Amino acid sequence: MSISVRVRLFAIQRELAGTREVPLELADGADVEAAWAALVGRLSPGALIAADNVLWSGRVSGARPVQPGDENTAALRAFDAAVLADERFTATILPLGDGLLIASWRG
Repeated sequence: MSISVRVRLFAIQRELAGTREVPLELADGADVEAAWAALVGRLSPGALIAADNVLWSGRVSGARPVQPGDENTAALRAFDAAVLADERFTATILPLGDGLLIASWRG
């Protein structure tokens, strides 16, 4: 059985007319670094990023076992690590639901 992972990421930016959502989906086989770079390139200072399902039912944190070769969990781990390590952001993961990553761009 194959499991498909999709992370919906929204960057909310304040603009003169209100806010704007910038969607980004990470699907199976996605290049996490390229997707992250593409999103960051479209942000304005002060943007807020929220990504849901970043703990992937405990597999990302190690609370639940992961099957060998589980590329979906590896991709989510890479995404989480990339955001948390990016010094241009203040970021955290909240253990709400299946994990909620919140990041504020220092710009």
